[in-house]
Amino acid sequence: MMKKLLIILCLFAACILQAAELPWNKTLEYKYFFKPLDRLLDKNPEAAFSLLTNSHLLTEDFDYASLFGNAQVVLLGEIHNQDVISREINVILKQLAANGFSYLATEFLLQTAQQNFDKIENKNIDLVELSKKTDPRFEPDFTTILTLKIADDLKLKVVGLEIDKILDRGGIDWAKTEEGLKTRNQAWFKKIQEILAQNPQARIVVHCGSLHSQYIANSLSTLLKQSGIKTHVVLFEVGPHPTLEKHINCQSLQEPGAAPIFAWYQFFCQFNEERKTLIIQVPSRFIETLGANTVIYFGDPNPEGKISGIEKKKLYEEMRFFFKTGCHLHPDSVSCQKLRNLSFMP
Repeated sequence: MMKKLLIILCLFAACILQAAELPWNKTLEYKYFFKPLDRLLDKNPEAAFSLLTNSHLLTEDFDYASLFGNAQVVLLGEIHNQDVISREINVILKQLAANGFSYLATEFLLQTAQQNFDKIENKNIDLVELSKKTDPRFEPDFTTILTLKIADDLKLKVVGLEIDKILDRGGIDWAKTEEGLKTRNQAWFKKIQEILAQNPQARIVVHCGSLHSQYIANSLSTLLKQSGIKTHVVLFEVGPHPTLEKHINCQSLQEPGAAPIFAWYQFFCQFNEERKTLIIQVPSRFIETLGANTVIYFGDPNPEGKISGIEKKKLYEEMRFFFKTGCHLHPDSVSCQKLRNLSFMP
């Protein structure tokens, strides 16, 4: 979307980019993204079998709305810059819009840009132009602005959550500190409270990074739950990219001193299911420790690798404006359907 959105995406990609060369044991992020599963298994060794028995192959036509019961707020906690996750989130938005959800609250729109976004009557315009009209300070991130456009097309009221302080000098570094995360989550929580005060029957889906979504101290989900708002957290996870991160595999992660990354991939390595597409419905007794109600796991974040070079070339030719329009991410586009189909192929 926007220059700031590029900054945010870079920030959170840095937070959760699962690359072996980063010193994960020294970062704040490890405690959020990987420690929950480690802590759960250390505290409850029997949880491994329970998680496994509650893991199932995710089907392409899965009814996500069936997961959420009467939850008033659903948080989609993602790993940024993962197309396989972005595609699935847009499919989930489409399903939820048809099942009583009326708002998309998003990390990827500033609260102060809300008025600009709202006054654009026809959002069916070029993504670059839409991004400029939303906030002229920013350059577009096509994946994000497309999601906002899709949500608007689905008649979901788009609500910006992010605060301007992230744009201040040093704002990026501040944003990922304990203080920064707490301040931002509290501001986001206040915005959601405003929505519910105006419309107590509203159902809201929140699109954010998993740093905000997991049930941990001062997270958005914890603030919601503590206030009595029925909340459901979906955590998205991926395995290492089979080409770009081929040095990371089940064997390398068992070596002494291996970086604590790709925790779910490592977990499923024990059962030879590390490359599958799975959904884990977390047993209620483990939700608080694990920090999520549901985990959606894409063991192979690069489904295009399942087809030949000729087939891949043809697919990219069909998409044509791959990087400019993000058409491959739209849930109703032919290219999106083809790519999703590859994600669910064995």
